[in-house]
Amino acid sequence: MSRRRFRGAEVRWGDEVQEELARAIDRGGQRLGRLIAELEELAREIDRLELTLFIPGLTADARRSVRVELALATQAFHALHDAASCTYQQLICQRERCGFRDHQLVESCFRIPDLPPTVEPEPLEMRE
Repeated sequence: MSRRRFRGAEVRWGDEVQEELARAIDRGGQRLGRLIAELEELAREIDRLELTLFIPGLTADARRSVRVELALATQAFHALHDAASCTYQQLICQRERCGFRDHQLVESCFRIPDLPPTVEPEPLEMRE
């Protein structure tokens, strides 16, 4: 194989690698975006469940049921948060392998929400 043909094949192979890396970064960004959307939806659900605890006249059984749902939603939030954090780190690593060193765009576009602090109703508010 002549040097010229070898160089052409080398350039095409390099282009294919760059395209594949770009697709991997895109898939990672899409995955992270979906995880963040799920986290935001779950945070809204947790807020709704917490507000439910403040409903006057809520029975003890209903209150227990809401607390169980709240605990499950909180566990799911933490699991999703861990997955989003891992995916974020993978995205940063992929970008660095492609030569990107500035990640401000990623930081501004992909903010992983934290779980808001839990608010418990006062014992007076829990009377039936």
